Amino acid sequence: DMIDSIYYFENRSLNTVSHIHSLMLNVMEYATNHKYNNRFFKNEFAVPKADFDIENLSPHRTSIPSDALDRIFARFPEGSPAFLIMAICLFTGARVGEAAALAVEDCDFDNNTITIQRQFPDNMYGYTKLPKYNSIRTVPMCSTLKGLLLNAVEERNKNQNKKKTKNSYLHTYFT
Repeated sequence: DMIDSIYYFENRSLNTVSHIHSLMLNVMEYATNHKYNNRFFKNEFAVPKADFDIENLSPHRTSIPSDALDRIFARFPEGSPAFLIMAICLFTGARVGEAAALAVEDCDFDNNTITIQRQFPDNMYGYTKLPKYNSIRTVPMCSTLKGLLLNAVEERNKNQNKKKTKNSYLHTYFT
């Protein structure tokens, strides 16, 4: 109950909950091994899953009010360097490094999905790695994001055709 409460109602990250869970397991194992506790079953302590009912979310969770979102997009309009990354993050829930490492081949425009399978690590340039917690996932792509990404691909293709080195790219990222 305590672990569930920490995750679902105190809005702690799964990483924090996992560390607390591990600590509790070690304490209980120690107590059982040293006869402070009669029995201990590891499966009694499960890390919460993200399969909760949206109706019962904590009142502390918030969303971005539409007027604030309008101000954000006014500050970073379409065509600005941050716009596409910001839109990917907002529409998919991707982290910034994941959105920046999104490649064209990660987008299934026929099925309206995006597979998030890599990220650019902080302050590390030139390579990608698996997403945080190895959380490779496929997320839905709304029609607004699909339009933005298709425009970005079209713009990229126009720019690539102007360059002499158009075939030198191993991956083409939206950034």
